Amino acid sequence: MTPEIFCICEAATGKNGQFCILHTFNDWIHSEEPAQISGVVVAQIRCFPEDDGRHTARLQMIDADGHEVWRTNDAEGHPRVIQWTSAWMLVFPFNLVLPFGQHELQLIIDGEKLASIPFGVQPNAKRIEFPT
Repeated sequence: MTPEIFCICEAATGKNGQFCILHTFNDWIHSEEPAQISGVVVAQIRCFPEDDGRHTARLQMIDADGHEVWRTNDAEGHPRVIQWTSAWMLVFPFNLVLPFGQHELQLIIDGEKLASIPFGVQPNAKRIEFPT
């Protein structure tokens, strides 16, 4: 299995092997901690004949210390490889509450990390007033 697309976005739809992805991002700026974040994680995985069969997929968010702060339930899929290759399309909507800091979003297939995205949550820059 080879990840071809793995991103965080505001919205996405998938149909007939095609994705429509709106506004990808990997940083979130928020005024208060913890930050409330909503969106969709999209993955397209290229599967080969040896990948034919049942597989499980899940997402997990890891903080800078390596601790898991969020995960999805396992989703089962059965990518069917008819000839040479096939694409397994995954769409995970989410609502998260995360503290400020650096995180890593991981795509786990059959218990193994297949892909990851760095994800930062940071406060708004404070406006500095200069004397006139």
